[in-house]
Amino acid sequence: MEQNGNSANHRDPLIAAVAAYRDHARRFNELPDTEDDNAAATRTHASYDRLCRWNSPLTREGALAALLFIRDGDMIEEDAGHTMLSAAIKYLEAPV
Repeated sequence: MEQNGNSANHRDPLIAAVAAYRDHARRFNELPDTEDDNAAATRTHASYDRLCRWNSPLTREGALAALLFIRDGDMIEEDAGHTMLSAAIKYLEAPV
């Protein structure tokens, strides 16, 4: 796994979801101000909303990706940050 929480193969569903959000956000932010950005905004919001609604169990790698997503994106006060933090804590609290 790379340091930013992205895996080259995206086998973990949360890692893939975080990677999709980051990719959509990057593409949206790179658009010129004059370009119609409705489609890019829709994709970005949809991938962010997916993270906000995340309720699937995490793997160890997914829990780390969730925490890195919060830290690297300064997302602690965002809805997705709260969801990711809760998911990571749930993983860490689960009996081994």
